[in-house]
Amino acid sequence: MTEPGQPIGYFYGYKTDGVFQTQEEIDKVTTILKKNNEQSKPHNAYWMSAIQTYYLRGIDVTDPKNFDNIIDKITTKDVKKFTQKLCKGANVVDMIFQPKSK
Repeated sequence: MTEPGQPIGYFYGYKTDGVFQTQEEIDKVTTILKKNNEQSKPHNAYWMSAIQTYYLRGIDVTDPKNFDNIIDKITTKDVKKFTQKLCKGANVVDMIFQPKSK
């Protein structure tokens, strides 16, 4: 992303303290996920995906223990642990690209 007032070629990113800061934020997301899952059930794509997942992996995604019960147990600690594992060894570099002086 670029920032107004900076030289051409200057980029910046956002630094955050994490994806989810509170259990309340996670609860809002899980509520939306469950709602979207329920709204998807009348559509063929949902059932084709469910059949494919069951056939290829042996997991019945229509069983509440494989969806609702799992996302209901997600905590901020789980998200933090996953994020740390995902980003382990990631190198972050701040760079400013500036054109050569004439």
